Amino acid sequence: MCKQVAHTYLSSRLCRLPNSMLYDWVMQRSFTIPGPWLTLNEYISAERSNKFKAAAMKRNETERMMRFLRGEPITSKIDVTFQSFVANRKKDPDNLYAMFLKCFFDALVKKGILENDGQKQIGRIVLEQPRLDGKERMEVSLF
Repeated sequence: MCKQVAHTYLSSRLCRLPNSMLYDWVMQRSFTIPGPWLTLNEYISAERSNKFKAAAMKRNETERMMRFLRGEPITSKIDVTFQSFVANRKKDPDNLYAMFLKCFFDALVKKGILENDGQKQIGRIVLEQPRLDGKERMEVSLF
């Protein structure tokens, strides 16, 4: 099996895994979440004006993301890649990703896909530079 996946992204890790865990690592899960999504600046502005409004915004965004998540629970440590597609470059990449990451990992936990969103469950997080596209969306891959 290691020779078959030698040229893949996680080949060095796969060869060291026991066969029982190999299936979880070979299977990649991808999710596409359409935009627009809550940005950090919007959240901070709401937090400064009314903390209950900000909490409701975060809760609504987390629940919106849960609609796009599917799959069985993941028991092994995962690596996550985020690729955003934006209509223009008016928003900073850190502003785009900050609240999205928080709401996305909270949605994974609430949906039961991840047990927790701590360091024992999440390994590497890769944030790709936003790409220009007419349709705003975030593509997320779990390895």
